[in-house]
Amino acid sequence: TTPTVPAPAPQTEGAITLSAQTCTMDGPGFVGDDAFRTIGPIAWSSDGSLYVSDTEGQVRRYTVQPGDACALTMDTSFGTNGELSVGEGMGARVASIVSDARGHAYIATSMSGTTRVTGATVDFHCDTRGELSVAPDGSVGIAMFGGSNPQLVTFTDTGCSTAPWAATELPENLDSITFLDDQRILVGGHAGRLQP
Repeated sequence: TTPTVPAPAPQTEGAITLSAQTCTMDGPGFVGDDAFRTIGPIAWSSDGSLYVSDTEGQVRRYTVQPGDACALTMDTSFGTNGELSVGEGMGARVASIVSDARGHAYIATSMSGTTRVTGATVDFHCDTRGELSVAPDGSVGIAMFGGSNPQLVTFTDTGCSTAPWAATELPENLDSITFLDDQRILVGGHAGRLQP
């Protein structure tokens, strides 16, 4: 099979035109070897770093190199030799990576909590479950596991606390939660169960 070489075309929406660029990344491969060639959770941080989950469940931090070409270099000071472990076993699978406007990245696992990092430094670990969405200012987040029982996560400079999210009129089954800004949250979900 001949690999496809991406050739992204500029995209225009109103007065804004975006031009995608193919980037090079050093370090070992991180794309899964399943039939879909999947990439795990990935997020840009406001400091310009890219956080990527690899096929081994480790998280890597890449920095953008100066110049016209898009080149990303693995930060070997992050974790151990450039890879941060967030736990072992199925419960430590990286469920999401999100960032806030203050330069923090949040690495949430399915059942082993959330790790907050700033640059290449681990700040603290929170007791959460599932995917995480964080407000742009980094003050709060919503953790969701299995489509129900979302947790409100309140962050401080040294840690976090969790409590049941007491929002009303939520869908019976939650599919996604994201912050539109520091005050508004978009919730996606459905009622009932899908029948085969």
